[in-house]
Amino acid sequence: MVADSSTSITWFLTKQKKHLEKQPRSSKSALQMSGAQDQMEIKFRLIDGSDIGPKFFPAATSVATLKENIIAQWPKEKENGPRTVKDIMLISAGRILENNRTVEECRSPLYDIPGVVTTMHVVVQPPAMEVKKPPSDSKQNKCVCIIL
Repeated sequence: MVADSSTSITWFLTKQKKHLEKQPRSSKSALQMSGAQDQMEIKFRLIDGSDIGPKFFPAATSVATLKENIIAQWPKEKENGPRTVKDIMLISAGRILENNRTVEECRSPLYDIPGVVTTMHVVVQPPAMEVKKPPSDSKQNKCVCIIL
């Protein structure tokens, strides 16, 4: 079973490489033509299915920087947009990405194929609601026990 999985991954990667080679030279990005591998092309998929990007990011870019980029490019017409980096959760290849990690550290060898756009899913966490405490009444909730 392991050999079959390895074979299918190799086949997929070979097919992707051949696909890129068949593309007309003018449709390939400058990054692909230069052979630079230290950047990733990433698009961010929002909860409604719309996308931000794609855009190239250096491999040394932190996840926190990606989140700042999302906040800056957030569509103005969408409600409940993120206000801070802590409001955003990024998911790539089924993993929640930590702010202090770099794009390179978050790469998945199975899903992040050179020359192919990587899709990261964006989840905006709603702001914490403040719980209002009922006014305290000094006479309420007092219990008195008398033992005779």
